[in-house]
Amino acid sequence: RARRVLLGLALYFAFINFMLNGPLDLAIPYLITLTGEEALTGALLGVMSGGALAGAVLIAVWGGTRPRVHTFMPGLLLTGAMFVLFATAPSVPVLGVALFVLMVPLPLTNALFLSIMQVKTPPDMQGRVFAIVTQLLFVATPPSFLLTGFLVDNILEPAVGGAGWAAFAPLVGSAPGAGMRLLLAATGVIIFVVTAAVYALPQIRRLEATLPDYEALAE
Repeated sequence: RARRVLLGLALYFAFINFMLNGPLDLAIPYLITLTGEEALTGALLGVMSGGALAGAVLIAVWGGTRPRVHTFMPGLLLTGAMFVLFATAPSVPVLGVALFVLMVPLPLTNALFLSIMQVKTPPDMQGRVFAIVTQLLFVATPPSFLLTGFLVDNILEPAVGGAGWAAFAPLVGSAPGAGMRLLLAATGVIIFVVTAAVYALPQIRRLEATLPDYEALAE
């Protein structure tokens, strides 16, 4: 209650969690539909996992910027942009690049977000704060899977090639999988726009300077 900006940041991350989980789980059906090859799909998933590993190594070696917000917010802007490229990639090599770069910021983002929450929360409140934050992130996950599956199976894929699809065909085409392409592209645009709006808030950009670390409170 006393640090509303931290609550706002946690709610933003819960929203990003909601936006990421379902669409990321489309990778296997989307890639198989797109490439028609299980082996190639497996290779691309390996590239995707390599991006996450590279991000984890990067944050372990580098540690991110100070303030931390100037690492993870641009990182999520990059993830949003890579979702759009993932959805519209014209070739397998571009798909691989999009998947790799899409995943790199995510370990950095998680590590730096948790670091901010820890350093800004007094030790005697960390159990309660992290319980709430973790539940916010977990609660956002099942609806993401349910909504993604429903939209793809019941609305988007059946609409491909239909009367109203002409507006989307120049971006995602009209072949099987175009419905998934549209959802992935929309996911990227939403993540990018919402992140840009949150990053533009002075309260977020100055969070680490304006909120004292818990050591300062103890004095």
